[in-house]
Amino acid sequence: MSTFWGEPQFLAVTLPRLSGNPFSDNKRKSTLWLANKIQELKVQSVRQARDHTLHIDMGTGRLWSTHVAMQPNEIEQARQNGYTLPPGSRIESITLANSAEQTAGEAGILFFKKGYSQMALIKARFEDDSQRAFLIEPFLPRVKIYNASIQLNQ
Repeated sequence: MSTFWGEPQFLAVTLPRLSGNPFSDNKRKSTLWLANKIQELKVQSVRQARDHTLHIDMGTGRLWSTHVAMQPNEIEQARQNGYTLPPGSRIESITLANSAEQTAGEAGILFFKKGYSQMALIKARFEDDSQRAFLIEPFLPRVKIYNASIQLNQ
């Protein structure tokens, strides 16, 4: 507290109460994590010259990655240290090219050392009941994100 002309000076700041916390938007956080992870795996696969897999457990909402040179204990450690979707968010389904839509269990999406990946569609639903679809195309470096449910053209 400083004084000006012998009297104490105070500073007060007020902020309006918002219905949601704009600094912790779970939908945005999950979307960024998944998009960045997909791009990172495409780059790492080429740079490290080994295949990688993005694992998604639809039951627990846990996502993690592994590569072909990992030992069983390293794979389990990667699973334990993976990203968990925030409460109210879930992966609804995963569709790989030439495969049926998977709505339960664990799925893996492959990223190959030669610079391409499996074609895949990940559908997510968030606490506000909105949907996002993440389209992974084999030869494109970035995932395409849609604010609605789409179908994978096979």
